[in-house]
Parts: sequence; structure tokens; C-alpha cells
Amino acid sequence: MEGEMATQLGLELRAERKRLSDQCSLILGRLMQGPATNRELSGIALKYTSRTSELRKRGHDVRCTAKNRVTGLSWYALYVDGQPCR
Repeated sequence: MEGEMATQLGLELRAERKRLSDQCSLILGRLMQGPATNRELSGIALKYTSRTSELRKRGHDVRCTAKNRVTGLSWYALYVDGQPCR
């Protein structure tokens, strides 16, 4: 029984890692098309800020370029060689 539980937990952890990688890939793909709002990114990953942090740790230059404190809307952009992707 314990062996089965450990196997199941291992499978769940692998699936979780894959999901996170998929979400990072989707966010990166979206940002390569141009700036995106936090609303758009949250449609890809509810914890989009964690995913953008992961992308930054992997060497991608993801920046929050604008924030509207009244509406809560933020804009994110991917920069390559100091220039935003369009």
C-alpha cells in the first residue's frame, strides 16, 4: 500500500512539473506576440506572476511595463536584446 501511495505521489509531482512548464511556455508564446495584460495572462495561469518569475529565472526578460492602480490592469512585455517583442 505504501509503495502504491509513493508511486501515485511521484506521478502527481511529475504532472505538476509538466503543467508548470506548459504554462510557462504558453505565457512566453503569448508575450512573444507583444504586450499582454494581467487579465490575459491570468487566463493562461492563475498564478501568472509565479510563471513570469520562473521565466525570468530562466533568463527571459519579462517586464511589467505599466500599471493602472485604479482598474488593477497591468501590462507585461517580453524584451529581447533590450527591445520589446511586438
